[in-house]
Amino acid sequence: MTSAEASARPGKRWREWLALALAAGVGWGASQFWGARQAEQARAELAARARPGEILMFSATWCGVCKQAHRWLQEAGVPYLACEVDVDPQCRERWQALGGGGTPLFLVKGQTVLGFRPERLAEALKDAGAAPR
Repeated sequence: MTSAEASARPGKRWREWLALALAAGVGWGASQFWGARQAEQARAELAARARPGEILMFSATWCGVCKQAHRWLQEAGVPYLACEVDVDPQCRERWQALGGGGTPLFLVKGQTVLGFRPERLAEALKDAGAAPR
C-alpha cells in the first residue's frame, strides 16, 4: 500500500460511518413514524368500538405502565372499568383466577390481554365482534 492509499483510507472510513449513521437515522425515523401512526389508528378504533363495560383493566397503584394506560385511555375517550389488585381483595381474586401474571391485565369481552398495547386491545375488540358506533 502506498502512502497516498494509506492517507486516503481514514477519510473513506469516516464516510462509511457517516453513511451508516444516516441510514440508521432514517430507519429509526421511519419506525417512529410508523409506530405513531399505528398508535393513532388503535386510538381511533378503540374510541369507535369500545362500549361501556367491555374493557376491564386490572391494575396496581404502584404500576407505572398502569398509570400510563389509565391516562391514555381517558385521553382517548375509551370507556373502561378499572380495579386495583393491590387495594381490592375481590379484584385481586378475579385477577388471580384469570392467571394474574402481571399488570396491567385487560379483560376485553372475555379475552385477556396482558400489558398495555392499544393495538392489541383494538384487535381483541375486533375478534370479539364489537360493532363500530
